[in-house]
Amino acid sequence: MNITSAQELSFYSKIDKTSDCWLWLGTKLKGGYGSMSIGSRSSNTKSTALAHRISFFIQNGSIPYGAVIMHTCDNPSCVNPSHLIAGSQLDNIRDCISKGRKKVACHIGVNNPNSKITKTEALEIRGLSCRLVDIAEKYKISITHASRLRRGLNWNVS
Repeated sequence: MNITSAQELSFYSKIDKTSDCWLWLGTKLKGGYGSMSIGSRSSNTKSTALAHRISFFIQNGSIPYGAVIMHTCDNPSCVNPSHLIAGSQLDNIRDCISKGRKKVACHIGVNNPNSKITKTEALEIRGLSCRLVDIAEKYKISITHASRLRRGLNWNVS
């Protein structure tokens, strides 16, 4: 990430520092995340970055390779560095699930609006020993889906 001193000043001018969160007042993307142009056109480093990533970068000097920057406050507009931590995408998803912001089991099996088979059919497929191509043809599903069903990977039938 390449931020000039003028851009850093501009960054801080777009923050409303409340007693808890620092709210981004600049451009916001869908979902409430702030964004800002950084770098320079002359050095071919001009890009747009998420405001919370810029804040983390200014505070810590770098962002670990491949890391996402997570909000401990769960406020996408917050750029308070004390509310930001680096983690993996898996860490972010687990955090989201643990705080109830993401449901995980709602689209499994028959609850999935794209489901092509019933629970009974999934159980039948698990017990079949015929060729996968025959299963796929009989139930009008892909061979990959038939394989995953037979191995118990694609349906929660418990």
